[in-house]
Amino acid sequence: MVLLCPEYEPISRLTHRFVKKVFAATLLTLILSIGAFSLFAQSIPDPPKVNLDTVENNLVTINNIFILGNEKTQESIITRELSFSKRDTISMHRLIGFQTEDRNKIYNTNLFNTVEIQILELDQENVDILIKLTERWYLYPGIIFRTSAGDRNFTNWWKNENHDLSRVNYGFNLSKYNLRGRDETLFLTAQFGFEKVFTFNYVIPYIDKNQKFGLISDIGYSEYKNLPYKTIDHYPRFILSEDIQRKSFGTSLSLSYRGSFYNRHFITTGFSTSTITDSVKVANPEYFNGNRTTQRYLRLSYSYTRDYRDNHTYPLRGNYLSATLGRNGLGIFNDFNRWYFYASFYQYFDLGRDFFLGTNVSTHISTEDVPYSRYLALGYENYIVRGYELNVVEGPQALLFKSSLKKRLFKTAATIPADWMPVKQFRRWPLALYLKAFFDAAYVNNYPNYELNSRLSNKLIYSAGLGFDFVTIHDITIRMEESYNAEGQFNFVLGFKHDL
Repeated sequence: MVLLCPEYEPISRLTHRFVKKVFAATLLTLILSIGAFSLFAQSIPDPPKVNLDTVENNLVTINNIFILGNEKTQESIITRELSFSKRDTISMHRLIGFQTEDRNKIYNTNLFNTVEIQILELDQENVDILIKLTERWYLYPGIIFRTSAGDRNFTNWWKNENHDLSRVNYGFNLSKYNLRGRDETLFLTAQFGFEKVFTFNYVIPYIDKNQKFGLISDIGYSEYKNLPYKTIDHYPRFILSEDIQRKSFGTSLSLSYRGSFYNRHFITTGFSTSTITDSVKVANPEYFNGNRTTQRYLRLSYSYTRDYRDNHTYPLRGNYLSATLGRNGLGIFNDFNRWYFYASFYQYFDLGRDFFLGTNVSTHISTEDVPYSRYLALGYENYIVRGYELNVVEGPQALLFKSSLKKRLFKTAATIPADWMPVKQFRRWPLALYLKAFFDAAYVNNYPNYELNSRLSNKLIYSAGLGFDFVTIHDITIRMEESYNAEGQFNFVLGFKHDL
């Protein structure tokens, strides 16, 4: 039996008062938890800035590079991130600058909990470099218990779907980082429940002696008994069934090139195939276009990234640029053809006195004549105007602006005694709390003849709000935000990734 999901009810004033209480209770819990951790915590100041005017700028030769703490990681993975080599002759001012830059590059491999680089002066013309590391835990078997991809985020699932547990996915995954000590990564997923998904992903960052070329392989299979078949007033409607409504298989292979420290290039090719039932075709004949029940296509894309952030997972300084140009459908199958272009630029400013500003401009541009199943939209992951978490705004062209002004309230580290925590990689817990104000805005051009979803498209949408970010080990972020959008709606969000 197939059921079409009915209209959802907008959030009520009573519900909003409830989530505000949840906001207050969650923040209180965080504060109490931090207080408990502080029994073992010590304040962590930022590394002191060196006044180069007080340092003699003589030429020095790097005599030796010593690395301590890399029990599993090969030295070549670490030295790949250094701007200098053994026996190089370099000015002291440049070496001091590289001390911070290279520390960030090594930390951003995500292989280490802490990284420290020290310059050991032997005499006026010779120095040694000491790199001290503590490695992370690299094997993470995990239990999957999360909302469906169609629900897009926790807030949408809680409010629009009435926190329905039947829409939850469950299963297990395995993440193995730093395989063979070469920064290789293996991801395996077996997911059941609302959406059945099986994936295999293997990342080899370097396949050549010069550590410039790498490979990324992906294989995935999924089954959906319940899937969004149409969007009405910017809200996806679901088919609910006991039978499988869609099956999909995809595979891809990417060749990566990292010629310099901060720039990466990717060429990706892949194949995708999907089938749907007649029930989906009847509910939306344009799901695959032209009453099709099968969609197959080859894809090819080129991507470029320039990453100059101090921290990939919770950046406060630097910038990040990414761009992708791709083609779906290469002439072998005519089920689906599309050109697309994505681009994002992030800039992060340290304003001093523990104030930080982050901004982001993102866009997508694509062919307009595409099936419903391949519509592009705002409303997924961080590609969203905060305050519109409940909505999907679809369109072939979009422009998004996001900004967050943050004040760091404190930054500490808790050390858990060894008899409490036998795994040494989890004994040190960094803790930081940020108060923030944010403003987002976007404009989305609607798809042609798409009147079902026109309330938020072809117009400026925007929001502003306040929130807290709590950041802990491995830069895990708990995010709480209260926003007010252009529709006059208040929204509370509890998230688990940084905002931008």
